[in-house]
Amino acid sequence: MVRPGLLDWRGVAKVMSERPAQIVGLDDQGRPLAVGEPANVVLVDPDTEWTVSGPDLASISHNTPYDAMTLPGKGHGHGAARTDHRPRRRGVPASRRRVGALMDRILLTLIFVALWLVLVLLMWKGWRSRARRQADVVGELPALPDDLGDELIAPSSGLYVGSTLAPSWQDRIAVGDLGHRAVSELSRHTKGILLSRTGEMPIWIPQDSIRAIRTERGLAGKVMTKDGVLVIRWELPSGTEIDTGFRGDDKSVYPAWTHEENENS
Repeated sequence: MVRPGLLDWRGVAKVMSERPAQIVGLDDQGRPLAVGEPANVVLVDPDTEWTVSGPDLASISHNTPYDAMTLPGKGHGHGAARTDHRPRRRGVPASRRRVGALMDRILLTLIFVALWLVLVLLMWKGWRSRARRQADVVGELPALPDDLGDELIAPSSGLYVGSTLAPSWQDRIAVGDLGHRAVSELSRHTKGILLSRTGEMPIWIPQDSIRAIRTERGLAGKVMTKDGVLVIRWELPSGTEIDTGFRGDDKSVYPAWTHEENENS
């Protein structure tokens, strides 16, 4: 800045010492060279050139747009003189600053992990509380019979999205594994509907317990496109009606399900 005439050395002192000290509130820095004033002096040789190297800079980060550039003006030393007897405040070495920054990042990470664990624990406790509250209402599920009857609609692959206490589409059932979403296959037989789930127990819906089959935008808190979920309303042995949702990979099969139910009803 000095060599092309954009600043004189007085201007350099102002923008690199006086003004920064004012911004951060350091009363003993950026002071004028006068009798009785604390003096922190840097000796600069304006004719000496040096090459910038990021790792050699007194900064936590090694990134610099001037890396590998040769610049004029090099500092050759720093001296300090004080008029009082306060302990001299020394700068923190770059290595210690980097360690301090790393510890700050680790501390923040641990805080976020702890908050995440607390939220997961609260969600788990809420889920367990819901399961206990619904246990008597849901009761036992129908057992899968040995004979399913003739196949009326071939198995379709998709996702079991969950079951809710009817007529709510959000009151998700948490009893047993009814609340576990899973890849599944849905098929219809003369004696009922079979929902086979990967990694979970199959759900058997007897024919005489089916109340309605329809399509909805969402179920169990999961929202999709219009008519994206096939919903089967049926009655449990306990007398409670629930809605069971299935999102098919091939939604062109939905009309066969709703048409079949309309004919049966």
